[in-house]
Amino acid sequence: ISASVNDFNLKITNFIDDIAPVRVKTISGKIKAPWRNATLVKLQKTVCRKVERRWRKAKLEVHYDIYKERLHIYNIELKRASRSFFTEIINKNKNNAVLC
Repeated sequence: ISASVNDFNLKITNFIDDIAPVRVKTISGKIKAPWRNATLVKLQKTVCRKVERRWRKAKLEVHYDIYKERLHIYNIELKRASRSFFTEIINKNKNNAVLC
């Protein structure tokens, strides 16, 4: 009986592999911008998402206004971190002729 079951399983496995072969799917992960890892940006993002969840749960206009305000603060902090990141790179490589 064991041999019959193994033979049956082998035939079924081969049949399924012929119809729908196993494919390896590669996922190319997008690398986040380095300034998104800044502590203040992460903190603002966390607060913004918390406020967004409160607004989506309650569906109140007051919570939506708070969410818009926190989103605005997050975007300002993100721009500030981005600007700071690139300013630091420019200042660090000020005398590097290769990058100019």
